[in-house]
Amino acid sequence: MGDDNKGKKDKELDKKLCKLAKGDFLTDSLKEYKALVGKGKYLCRKCGRVAGRKKNLCKAEAL
Repeated sequence: MGDDNKGKKDKELDKKLCKLAKGDFLTDSLKEYKALVGKGKYLCRKCGRVAGRKKNLCKAEAL
């Protein structure tokens, strides 16, 4: 059962931050969300969010 939950979270981490923030990911998985934004290298030109990986933003631009 734990492995199924880990696989689900791994799939969630590949999604865009905009989509994750609209769902329950931010409240249910704050630690994982912090890992996505903690070492920000890219800024989304659409929503202003920052992430460490380009693939987690809609319109990523290097900082």
